[in-house]
Amino acid sequence: MRYIPALALLLATYPTKFQPSIVADTRVAGALRAIEGRQEALIRDWIRLAEIPAASGGEQARAKYVREQLADTGFTSVRTDEIGNVIAERPGTDPNGPVVAFAAHMDTVFAGSIPRKVKREGGKLYCPGIGESPGSHTLFSRGQPTPARAVAAGIQNVYGVPLPPIEPGLAGMKLPVINVGTLGGGSVVNSIPQEAWFTVDLRSLDSATQDRLESEVVRVAKAAADKEGVGFRLEKPQGEDVNFSKAQPRETRRAHPLVQTALDIQNYLKLSRASSAEALDMGSTDANVAVGMGIPAIAVGAARYTGPHTLDEVAEENSIVPGAKMLLLLATSLAGLAN
Repeated sequence: MRYIPALALLLATYPTKFQPSIVADTRVAGALRAIEGRQEALIRDWIRLAEIPAASGGEQARAKYVREQLADTGFTSVRTDEIGNVIAERPGTDPNGPVVAFAAHMDTVFAGSIPRKVKREGGKLYCPGIGESPGSHTLFSRGQPTPARAVAAGIQNVYGVPLPPIEPGLAGMKLPVINVGTLGGGSVVNSIPQEAWFTVDLRSLDSATQDRLESEVVRVAKAAADKEGVGFRLEKPQGEDVNFSKAQPRETRRAHPLVQTALDIQNYLKLSRASSAEALDMGSTDANVAVGMGIPAIAVGAARYTGPHTLDEVAEENSIVPGAKMLLLLATSLAGLAN
């Protein structure tokens, strides 16, 4: 008797609320067909939004447009909160049913003075901010000239802080990371500035590493100021940090049905350029706050684009319909309509 070795492939299974049969529901099927028929209208709305200036802190015009559109769509409760968020609610039929929330950024990383006329050519849309990438994306500015020797030494010291090994499985992104994003000071070219400054963007996947690296960055920056004989002042914007001490463990987060439901829908619609969609346990989005509080949350996109946060940002216009379908199936699946 001859034995033939067999290779057993063990696959982890995770809970999901998506069932392909939901697409056969007459309400869902009709909504999907409506999305397909509205591609041109969706693209026009996309272009209109992209052309409204919305620098961080100056999103009022775009917020006004969003509120008007939501009101015209038929939402009965549309409001703007004290910090400018536009909120619309659509009550369901079951007051005890699940609550599904969708959030989107209105602001961009570009100043209001940046030209933002969308160019449509060859199935692509060209405009800074056309992808509206979640949030939160920093720029590499090392080597920029500065009149302050203490700042120059401080920047060198900050980049010399040893970083832990790069976390695997982040689709090419490299964390932890330290980046000097902006610097400035002085008022004229031929005078020693009274003050010079630089900002540090520090990112990691856990609070302990974040706190340790932050303390080291402050230490080496102050050491540069002390050596030069100048004063040192640390300014830390309030509300910028996300505390992940209450976050669920990574595998617990991955095992939540919310994650697998989104992946199953993306795979069903074949949205991934790879063979199958993968979940990344990182990002700079609004979902970070909820994750840090132990609340299940994910970030998904609705369009394909390249060159995010650059003046050469490009989006594929035919990606909006599959993306909208994904959002519809995600909402209906999470609302429990599959059952």
